[in-house]
Amino acid sequence: MAHSKTSRFRISRCKHGTRAVKLRLQGLTFEEIGKRLNCSSQRAYQIVKGELELETRKRRLAAGQLMQVELARLEEAHKAIYPKVKAGDLGAIAAMVKLCERRAKLLGLDVPDRSPQAGAVVTLNVQEVIVNKHEDSANGDALDNGEAASRPTSLPEE
Repeated sequence: MAHSKTSRFRISRCKHGTRAVKLRLQGLTFEEIGKRLNCSSQRAYQIVKGELELETRKRRLAAGQLMQVELARLEEAHKAIYPKVKAGDLGAIAAMVKLCERRAKLLGLDVPDRSPQAGAVVTLNVQEVIVNKHEDSANGDALDNGEAASRPTSLPEE
């Protein structure tokens, strides 16, 4: 059954949800909230969770609207300075770069890569393998059968 947005049922439900959240903020458990609201602890949890989800949706909607306003302002500023940018005005170019940086930040274009491989440190333990038989034959280190021999290396002095 659909209720109007101002029906007594909806108003009562809103008050119920607000009260449940306030009790949770006071540190009450869901069992205690359920007792005060004459419902089960599971229902108290569902009410609080529902109210928090509703607030999250409202915040996202408001943030999205604010982002659209900010992007429109950046676009207007972009249009205003673009003729000077085309003419080579260094101040206007610097302002344009800042506008572009702000737009990229708002749109999340500059978010660092959070993949497991991003920024991973790889350590290799490598032993030099001598494969040039001619180079080492003067030292007597080369193997006649063509196999490589390993030896410690030192960096050249600078």
